[in-house]
Amino acid sequence: MLVLRLRAWRRKAVRAGKTLSKRAEVFTRALAASRQLLHVRLRGAASTLKRVARRMTGRVRYLHRTRGPKALSSLRTNLALIDIRLIGLRYSVQSRLEKRGTIIVSATIIFAIICSYLLAPLVQNQLGGYFNLDRLAALRSLLGTIGGALVGATAIGFSVVTVAVQLNFARMPHGLFIRLSSDPKLLGAFAGTFLLAVGVSTLSLIPDAEWVAFALITAAWGTLLILVLFLYGYRRALSLINPAVQLRLLVTDAQKDLGRWARRADRIAPLLRSTAKGNDDDDRSTRDFPRAVFYRSNPSWTNRAKRDIAHAVSFARRYADQGDFEVSAHALNSICTINATYVAAKGRTFFASNPLVEAPDSTDAFINDTLEHLRRLTHAATARDDEEPTRQVFAALALLVQVYLSIDYGNQETKEHARLAAGYLTDAIEKSVSGGSPDLLMEGVRFVGRSGGLFLTAGCPNDTTLLIEKIAAFSITGAIKPEYRPVTLTGMDQLAQLTLDLLRVQKHDIGFAAGQLRNAVEMVSKMFLNVPDTPLLNAHSSYLAPYFSLTKTQTLADKLTTLTNALVAADKDDAHAKSILRNFDEWSEEVYKTAKTLLLLSVEKRSNFAFDIVHWIQHITKLLVGLSRAPAADDHTREELEKNAVWLMSTLSWIPNDKETINFVENFSVTELMFEMAIDAIDHGSVPVSKCGRDLLVGWAFKAGAYETGWRTLEKALLALTTIALWREELGLASPLKLEISKLLERTSIAQEVLDRTARNLRQEATFPRSREYEFDRIHHAKKQLERAKVGALLIEIADMISPATANEEVRRRL
Repeated sequence: MLVLRLRAWRRKAVRAGKTLSKRAEVFTRALAASRQLLHVRLRGAASTLKRVARRMTGRVRYLHRTRGPKALSSLRTNLALIDIRLIGLRYSVQSRLEKRGTIIVSATIIFAIICSYLLAPLVQNQLGGYFNLDRLAALRSLLGTIGGALVGATAIGFSVVTVAVQLNFARMPHGLFIRLSSDPKLLGAFAGTFLLAVGVSTLSLIPDAEWVAFALITAAWGTLLILVLFLYGYRRALSLINPAVQLRLLVTDAQKDLGRWARRADRIAPLLRSTAKGNDDDDRSTRDFPRAVFYRSNPSWTNRAKRDIAHAVSFARRYADQGDFEVSAHALNSICTINATYVAAKGRTFFASNPLVEAPDSTDAFINDTLEHLRRLTHAATARDDEEPTRQVFAALALLVQVYLSIDYGNQETKEHARLAAGYLTDAIEKSVSGGSPDLLMEGVRFVGRSGGLFLTAGCPNDTTLLIEKIAAFSITGAIKPEYRPVTLTGMDQLAQLTLDLLRVQKHDIGFAAGQLRNAVEMVSKMFLNVPDTPLLNAHSSYLAPYFSLTKTQTLADKLTTLTNALVAADKDDAHAKSILRNFDEWSEEVYKTAKTLLLLSVEKRSNFAFDIVHWIQHITKLLVGLSRAPAADDHTREELEKNAVWLMSTLSWIPNDKETINFVENFSVTELMFEMAIDAIDHGSVPVSKCGRDLLVGWAFKAGAYETGWRTLEKALLALTTIALWREELGLASPLKLEISKLLERTSIAQEVLDRTARNLRQEATFPRSREYEFDRIHHAKKQLERAKVGALLIEIADMISPATANEEVRRRL
């Protein structure tokens, strides 16, 4: 039985093995098929993904090429805007904290204290049961110990701070030492900490456990406030040691005192008005007589401000000696600030001096005292040969000129105290000349020029005459010492700027100031033209360039061109433009004298400055012609501007009549310049200027054409005259030209050989004109714009007039 069962189990096992092998084979085949199918599908998915990736890559590249730079630029712009807003927010928060930081901190602390005491019942409920009799005694002992320690720390800390502050205060003036060593804020902080420390000590006397919360809160806040006051006292002590803060305290003290006196004057004014009733009833009076009476009755009202100025001067001198120029500059600025406050407090109580009647109130002791302090500072700085303190005094005096220009003198147009400050400024600069520092003198000339510009802005052109003379005197030093030549350049720059400012002054009478300005320019230029010039460096042209150069920017000619364009574009009823046009008329009335003098001197010296002055004459003439046609110019102004242009243009006729001079001047294309002036006048419809230009060119043709200079001046001038005659045929200028040429031929001294050669060249130009595409010769360029036949006919007629003997000669083409 056992064997049979074993056999049966064997057969079943064989059958089961066969079944499993079949199933394994089927499973293997199915697995291989599924693997093959998965491989196919993965390969298809991979190819699909590759196609998608290629498409996405192409799209990204396309977007990068098209929208990438724009997006990047937009992102950068947004980041820049965000950065600007963050910076603005930061500075806004900082400025508010600086202005109201104390208020914010104090309000926060008070709010926290109130909240803590409101929460005292809650603290008492939590801690009341903890403090029994033994623990309450320990708390009392702790509070007493802490209070005593705080009292000792307060005494030690503030004694150290006070000693350190007093040691630093010993370096300042005695009066200021007394004031700052007893600073109420510092002493108040000491008193507050002491009282808080004593208060913390007294908390040890609490009677029972019901006062625990109050005692703990009060002790905590007392200790914290003591630390805050310690820090405040420390920072206050450092601030009092800082000289900039000390100067600010001086200015604040002076401003408060002067403001207090001004308010008193306003309150007393109704009582004093009766004493000045007759003056107040006068509508023409603009003086505040009640305030003047009050100040006169209280002459000590400026004592405190004077003392503060003396302290500031002491600061400036002490720290300048130590080489701390930042503090000395701050001290001088404080002096100017106190003076500005004084001028505002005094108001309409200033009086100008009268040359016929003595006016004692015209002298101001406060201003005189300030200027004397600065004079002594200048003397001390120049004695040490120290440039920076001297430059700072220059800046302070120039700033005082600006402050005193705001003084109201009523109906008087003069600015007496500003002129006084300007006089101190020029005297200080004169003292510094002996120090041998061109840089310092240049800086002084700049300050004088700016002060003159301030006078012009205030509408006081006559008050600038002293400053103009001083600028000229300082500029002449460049003609004496070579190392001072940059001073001449700076001086000419300031004179050019003053000329521009003078033209923009809203005053009807600038003739005197304009004359002084022209004389100053002429004097400096004449002195400098006597300096030997070098062909390569062109010292004359370089150092006189700010006023006369046309080849550089930011010169007078460049600025006048901009101003002229603005005036030409102005409306007919523009009052400001009318005023400037009148100023142009007065300035240019005698400008020809300066131009003539400098032209003849530069030609005599054979200086390259002749190029600048000749082109400057031409440019200013064109500007005057253009201004005469401005819509805002009335008939009288138009006639005067044309007359001045004629006079200025006529200075070219004074060129000496000798071969060397003619040859030298023709290097600067004088013939073309005359031609351009005449053509420009014709274009603007200015008959007097165009006639003067033609006459000038005709005279130049027969004066310069008489010499063999190699420039073919006669031929060029006759070609220019022909072009002018045909430029506007409706004017009929051809016949008068031929008549004038025939008259000049009768008395000319030109050799016939020169006339014959010129006639042949003119016929050649008429028959075979040059056909250059880009013509640089201005005469030929203009001629090409005319009708060729008419030009040729007129040229032949003129050629036959000057040389009839060569009229039948054959005209040959140019090689």
